Amino acid sequence: MPEDSNMFLDEGDFWTIRYASKSFRLKSSKGLQYIATLLRHPGQEVHVLELVGAAGGAASPRGTGRTGADVRSLDSEGLRVGGLGDAGDMLDAKAKAAYRRRLTELQEDLSEAEAFNDSERAARAYEEIDALEQQLSAAFGLGGRARKTGSAAERARVNVRNTIASAMKAIAVHGPELAEHLKKSIRTGTFCWYAGDGVKWVLEQLDGAAAAAIARAPFGSGDDERLVATFLFTDIVDSTKRAAAGGDRAWRKAMDRHDAVASEHLAAHCGIQVRSMGDGLLAVFESPAAAISCALSLHEAMDGLGLPIRAGIHTGECSRRAEDFSGIGVNIAARIMAEAEGGETLVSSTVTEIVAGSGIEFRDHGFHTLRGVPGSWRLFAVAGTTTASSKRSKRPTHHPLSLMVVDDHPMWRQTLRTVLESSGVGIVVAEASDGEEVVELALSARPEAVIMDMNLLTISGVEATRRLLDVMPETKVLMLSSSDERQDVVEAVKAGASGYLLKTAEPDEVADAVQRIRGGELVFPPALAKVVLDEFRRIGRTDAPRATKSAAKKKQRA
Repeated sequence: MPEDSNMFLDEGDFWTIRYASKSFRLKSSKGLQYIATLLRHPGQEVHVLELVGAAGGAASPRGTGRTGADVRSLDSEGLRVGGLGDAGDMLDAKAKAAYRRRLTELQEDLSEAEAFNDSERAARAYEEIDALEQQLSAAFGLGGRARKTGSAAERARVNVRNTIASAMKAIAVHGPELAEHLKKSIRTGTFCWYAGDGVKWVLEQLDGAAAAAIARAPFGSGDDERLVATFLFTDIVDSTKRAAAGGDRAWRKAMDRHDAVASEHLAAHCGIQVRSMGDGLLAVFESPAAAISCALSLHEAMDGLGLPIRAGIHTGECSRRAEDFSGIGVNIAARIMAEAEGGETLVSSTVTEIVAGSGIEFRDHGFHTLRGVPGSWRLFAVAGTTTASSKRSKRPTHHPLSLMVVDDHPMWRQTLRTVLESSGVGIVVAEASDGEEVVELALSARPEAVIMDMNLLTISGVEATRRLLDVMPETKVLMLSSSDERQDVVEAVKAGASGYLLKTAEPDEVADAVQRIRGGELVFPPALAKVVLDEFRRIGRTDAPRATKSAAKKKQRA
């Protein structure tokens, strides 16, 4: 897909939008769904009831009559179809009470936002208060008398008009050109339509082949292109003093160690080093979660070398020419790093919004003026990092693991990814659907732990584990299986698996097992622990962890 394509893509919790080569993301809203429906049918009139139904996933083609699903969708919007004349007061007593409660909540929210100088939150509160006041003014006439409800179409017309207007305000914050285009091209009323003016839109997700092609070439291959990426800047704290204290020769050796370690950790998190800057680096990532995970692991590794660092991360637009990246997105990441203290990773609010729900925690760092960048920027520190000015904050014992998931069912791979990343235990950096792919993909992504399905299409999970550990013996493997047969468990232990769980395990059990095998434990359900110990004794190994022995004793006592 060309980088200059206009996009309006629904990705679940967020919409990815691009117009006039400017890209941004917005949280999902009903107004964006209405706009997308109109963009899908340029030059065609769409009745407001069909528009509401389409946003609820239950629209029927014009002229075919409404189904039960259509009516249920409209009911969910408070737009009941049927009956003649009015339907009583526009707001009943319950609705009036709900409006009063919501207005009180919004006023409190607004006061708090203003107290914390949170302009975005205050703007949202103002917007909703304004919308509620408009609805209340429409519901009451002279002397406070309640107006009567009109038809479903009339209520839908007002609902759609206000909701689209609210969505356009949100768009205008990030893409004023698009907001202006939509304002001129979209008309609302009983029938709504989008003029289009010949503008073409990408409104559907890429098919599997196209997505795979992009995954293989994550940053494109053009000589000069615009794209959105995540940038990580790092810098060694007090590098000039350290170099002067140790001398040139010692400093060169220290920097050689720094560069080697940085290269290893970037590879493990699928990052690409753009350039080295003497006492730091610039790297680019496809996702902010991977950049954060890499930054945390770099902090830990560099502390071990006696070279503490600070880091800054931002996701934004940039230009790529050959192997170099430039533009405002890169500059912002550099300025964010400059605000960080030693041992600290700061990120922009853009990053926190994109990784919402991933399990990564942040600490509000307040508003900052970034040199050479307009406006005031709200920054956040990745929770767990230490700063020179805050000795009480503690770094977590472990950084998030880089993980690989191997399973021949796409749905199960996605489930595991969600469980592992939302728990905060790690970031999935690679997926494989077949045992034959495991070694090649693992050598490329360098995961610290692999969650392996026992039953794969070509070679078994046991054989894939054996091959993997032959070339990457430091990797931890957790086997997932539907079988609790003794022989299957024994084969997994022989192959070198560090754990074996049944697929009926709870999500938190899987996340906990991955964390424990990282610490060197063998993790098996209590019912299988004795089998594991027996196999260790049989093959002459004496290093079975105490956790496994304890589980076996509990099983025997039971």
